Amino acid sequence: AYAQGNSSPKSSSSASASASASASGSNGSEKSVSNSPTRSFFLALPYPTQQLIKSVKCTSCHCALYTAPVAMRFVCQTCGCVSFIQRDDEERHEEKMQDA
Repeated sequence: AYAQGNSSPKSSSSASASASASASGSNGSEKSVSNSPTRSFFLALPYPTQQLIKSVKCTSCHCALYTAPVAMRFVCQTCGCVSFIQRDDEERHEEKMQDA
């Protein structure tokens, strides 16, 4: 965008003004995003698929479900509730070993 804006004086002044406005807007939104936790959820189905291979249990209706391997929160398709995956110490240790 800057290379095109430098070719003509009119477009460079308007481009830099819009770029500075969008930059200030994005900085404000980044601050608000960094202060609040991410609210991402994964779908959990009662049957496995190619992507949903991790076996979990809904904390509300206690049905067995399958979700994405990286999921920490999931939405139960059976009852519609959001559940958190309970991780034990062994899983945490394995994850640390994989990161190292």
